[in-house]
Amino acid sequence: MAMPNAQALSQNQYSPMALLLSQALSQNIPTQAALPQELPSAPSSMPIPTLTSLFNQSSPSPPTSQQNPGPILTPSTPYSAAWSASSQIQPSASLAVQNSSSAPMSIHAHPLPPPSQQSLSATLRPMHIPESSLSQTSTANIEPQSLSSSVQAIGSVQPGNGLPPPPPPCQPYTTMQGSTGTNGYGQITSLQGHPRITVASGFPALTAIQRTNNNRLDHASHSLPHNARKEKKPRGKAIRPPSLACRDRGPNIEDCINIAVGGVEVITVDVLVYLPLPPKAIINHYRLPSQPIFYDINKDSVRMVLDALGLLHQYSNLPTSTMVFDLLSDITTKLRDRYSFPLLLSSLPLAPRELLPLHLMGFSNYGRTNGSYSTSKLRPMSYESSTTIRDLLSSHSTYAIPKFVITKDNHFQLHAIIRAYPLEANVSLAQAYLGLDESVRPHKCLSKRFYSMFRHDSDANLNVHALDEEEMEESCDELDNNEDSDEEDSRVVAQSLTSERRSPDLSTETSWETSMDHDPQRTIDGSTSSTSLPRLALTSAAGIHSIPHKLWEERWISPSPLALIPEFFDHERTPAIFQIVAEVNRGGSECAGFEVKGANDQEMASEFIKLMRASVQSQDWSKILSPYRHFMCIDNQDNYISSGPGCEQSTMTEVFKQFFDAREDEFCMPLFESYTTLQSADIQISPEKRRELVLFGAVTALALVYGQYPGHLNPLLLIYLLNNCNLSCLHRDLVSSYLPSISEMLDRWLNMGPSDSIVDFAAHFASYHNFQVGILNGRSAAGHRMLAWEMLHSVVVGPVGVDNAYFEAFIEGFQLPCSTGVDLVDIVRSFSGGAEEFVRTAEASSILDFTSLHIRFLCSISESSLHELANAFSIAGHNFAGKIFEEVFKEFLTGIGTPCPQLLEDAKSRLSIEVKASLSGLQSPTFRMRLMCWAVTGATRTLRDGNPIRIILVEDSDPCYLPATSDPDSRRAYILSGCCSFKTCTRTMRIPVSHLIRLLTQSYDSATEIKDAQAAVHNWLLIQMLESAGAYTTV
Repeated sequence: MAMPNAQALSQNQYSPMALLLSQALSQNIPTQAALPQELPSAPSSMPIPTLTSLFNQSSPSPPTSQQNPGPILTPSTPYSAAWSASSQIQPSASLAVQNSSSAPMSIHAHPLPPPSQQSLSATLRPMHIPESSLSQTSTANIEPQSLSSSVQAIGSVQPGNGLPPPPPPCQPYTTMQGSTGTNGYGQITSLQGHPRITVASGFPALTAIQRTNNNRLDHASHSLPHNARKEKKPRGKAIRPPSLACRDRGPNIEDCINIAVGGVEVITVDVLVYLPLPPKAIINHYRLPSQPIFYDINKDSVRMVLDALGLLHQYSNLPTSTMVFDLLSDITTKLRDRYSFPLLLSSLPLAPRELLPLHLMGFSNYGRTNGSYSTSKLRPMSYESSTTIRDLLSSHSTYAIPKFVITKDNHFQLHAIIRAYPLEANVSLAQAYLGLDESVRPHKCLSKRFYSMFRHDSDANLNVHALDEEEMEESCDELDNNEDSDEEDSRVVAQSLTSERRSPDLSTETSWETSMDHDPQRTIDGSTSSTSLPRLALTSAAGIHSIPHKLWEERWISPSPLALIPEFFDHERTPAIFQIVAEVNRGGSECAGFEVKGANDQEMASEFIKLMRASVQSQDWSKILSPYRHFMCIDNQDNYISSGPGCEQSTMTEVFKQFFDAREDEFCMPLFESYTTLQSADIQISPEKRRELVLFGAVTALALVYGQYPGHLNPLLLIYLLNNCNLSCLHRDLVSSYLPSISEMLDRWLNMGPSDSIVDFAAHFASYHNFQVGILNGRSAAGHRMLAWEMLHSVVVGPVGVDNAYFEAFIEGFQLPCSTGVDLVDIVRSFSGGAEEFVRTAEASSILDFTSLHIRFLCSISESSLHELANAFSIAGHNFAGKIFEEVFKEFLTGIGTPCPQLLEDAKSRLSIEVKASLSGLQSPTFRMRLMCWAVTGATRTLRDGNPIRIILVEDSDPCYLPATSDPDSRRAYILSGCCSFKTCTRTMRIPVSHLIRLLTQSYDSATEIKDAQAAVHNWLLIQMLESAGAYTTV
């Protein structure tokens, strides 16, 4: 086999593979036997040394005879871990390299004797370039060198005993220490001075210490047991690396405020005037938004359309001290040049701002997105005459939400809405981007077109070709054709009232329409040069078209439940509502809990009302409706006495008493029979009055949440409010169940025509409408139809609609809006049976007679005690003969008054303040039943959710009568005094049978208050319940 020449060898890298091939060729060994079967791959970052990298450019003096003739590569057993013994090469050769510039390089094989076992275990140490050579040869660009250059002997055996010298002592590490070094004998050491151990030729290896550590870890991983349950530590939040770049802080209100000459704060204000919302019938037909939407996705398109309609007004460098009323008045003046606005006529002394056709709007629910379309909503807001732009900038929850109201030009954006629908104007639909008609002519369909295009923002369809032009135009024509008859009907009924009224809201969502008369001679300050009579709200042009159909002509369909809220039932009413508020998180926030502590019911009720007032300020009731609640009774030293559901029921009972017993006359007035409605007038109210109305509305809603009927409010009014003030929800069957006489009257009215005599209805119109029926002669068919709605509204809601300041404040609290995105109206839709059953079941909790109670009677006594009790009944007289305990207890509950007035007077000193106040109803047929519920459950009503009340006859040794840790002497004292054990948490009353037997078997003097056994037993049970109600003791 031919030998490779020196030139070819010099152009190849000097590697272990080259050594093996050269040794095989020199000994005529087959190359397949010389090569290893498996070769480990070198790391990509580690270069394979070449011939030129193994020798220094400056060679020492030529070797003498005593020295080795050339570089001697000590043979080794490379790749010993992977090779088989048969494939290992005998270390039988050394390479001699001579330095000659003229003669070619020759490679000679020098056979060596067979190595010993120790020589086989030796390893070839990797060659490293000395630091001195780095200055002459760059490791980044190494080219093969010719063999004519001088060479240096590397790896020669030092004289001596042949053993490697000991490593140098460890030196402290410094950052200036080189990456490599030698131990003085040509051996490469690590930074710590330990020689490296090579496991494969040509590759760097670990130090001895590192190898030991790796072996230890490998042994531990195989020998120690693994914990499969051990959870990995969760990865924490990534820490943002420090950066000098300034991060975008987002818009800020202060960015849009500038300082003019003289230090005056100025601001550029953009006022977007929304078109009036159509009536509910049109909203349902076209599927329009039922509440003004803040358009964010299509904000540029909305601004473009409003600008084309003349409804976008910009005020540059406006002082922040400018009155909001002055701003809206100026806009009104500009809009009157293009639109015809009806003016509000009223005999009431309304403020000038209330006469404007524009209503200022703000964000509802802090601007949080909610609903199925995840949009932010706007709603009309009340403001004082002295309110300035600066005041609006300070309202960060209603008007000045930076991410919404700061434009890209740093303008402050305000929103307003036109009150009256429809808005008529001479416009070109094409120029206003609302249609294809380029002709300029009157249009009353602007609102329908605008909201049909933009809808809820996320589902906007800006293609005008998608609009039903024919249907839109037909609606405009219908308005024109009916205008004459409607105006005539309005004039007829306009004389019916002596004060202005607004129409009831017939929509399922909040409606912002307000009926107004048009009087071109009325000025902005409210003065008028002609006499005009107020009129019925439902008979205005807006009111006529807000009536979708004839009363009770269409079947009422309850709103479908929300997908996020599961169905729940009456027996789980209160905890289910609390859990829904906690779990349904449409706003992304969590429900925080609260704790109420006090020495009695009054103190705890006072603490709870403080929490409610805080919710009135924040407009967030999620904390009050949180399931994480704790009511605890403590003594004067803050020592724990009692806690649990019983304390909660007692506290809420006291809260409801304070509002529905003590303050109901302050908020409500009688309307029909024994039912009341909210006292209201179409005037502005003070902020303090408004907060109290919001609080009263929230207490009314909480009473329904707890299953208690709120005072004497009309149940039809509550159902009406829970259906978003949709008067259509009061269908014939519902009205008949509560107000049968009104249902019968309305049926007679609907069966009549406009020309029939209505003398039989004179009493109704005189009582609820304050006018004589003669004024209604000559009414049209439309007016006759509308009056049916008006008659129903006047009996249920009252003389004014729900769009006045009183009802608006009450409804704000009644809805219990939460930061989680839900309110009571949303939740009640998922109640089994809807709003009707929600109110009806709460009304059923009122105790009317014994059948209203949710009660069970048990006897937990021995057979002998049962016989003894039966004998006691037989000797107690005719009032007990042949009766059982359940019958005796029922006779007590259905009794009236007190059998022993003097004994009751003596016991008053031991009664709580709340119980003393309730004694005024002692003669009520249901007083004892309500007292029993109060003492056993903490509520003066029937609790349908959970277990029934349990009245249990027990032995003296009953383990539940007293705690197990009680003293035996204390137990004996309680039993002898006849104390009954009340536990409100479990709704149980335990009666010691031994004391009952003693009372039945005693002899009585008929001349005293306790004249017989019946008086003794009834007085005993009454005093026990009176002492227990409103108090928290061990027994």
